[in-house]
Amino acid sequence: LKMQEYNVVLVEPLWETGVTVVTLNRPHQRNAINQAMSDRLAQVFRELQNDTSVRAVVLTGAGDAFCAGIDLSDPVDALSACSDDAGDVLRNPVRA
Repeated sequence: LKMQEYNVVLVEPLWETGVTVVTLNRPHQRNAINQAMSDRLAQVFRELQNDTSVRAVVLTGAGDAFCAGIDLSDPVDALSACSDDAGDVLRNPVRA
């Protein structure tokens, strides 16, 4: 990914609390999800799912909007990428 594409999702671990803040970072597009963001979200959620120090994840958006949905100007397969990878983590968030 290009550097600007890589920064479409920011990850801030708050080590002392076990909380990780994940920020959708496309405020100029109201954090609409494009392929780069979808891919990065899937990667982040896979990594967080396997990190035993993470107790909770806060998902937020940069700027004035949380997320406008899918970026219609970049109609890629963002939905299937999220539903296959990140969606599994969101549907099954509790580790035993």
